Amino acid sequence: MGNSWKGISDAKLKETEKKMLSYSGIPLDEFSVKDVVIDEDGSYVRTMVTGDSSKPKFVLVHGYGGSGIMFYKIMKQLA
Repeated sequence: MGNSWKGISDAKLKETEKKMLSYSGIPLDEFSVKDVVIDEDGSYVRTMVTGDSSKPKFVLVHGYGGSGIMFYKIMKQLA
C-alpha cells in the first residue's frame, strides 16, 4: 500500500471511506475519489472532489494523521 496506514487493507479503507462520505448528504456517485502518486515509492495523496466543476476549486487540507473524511459535516454546504 502506498500510504502510511498499517493493519488495514486498501479495500477496508475504501469501504469505510464510503460509509463516512455517505454521512455528508452528498450522493456517493457525485464524488470523484482517487489517489495521486507523489513519489517514486508509490506514496500518494488521497483526493476527493465534488460539487460544480465549472466553479473555482476550493481545497481543504487536514493536519498530519488526519483524513479528508473529517470534513464530512461541511462538504455539502461547501460543494
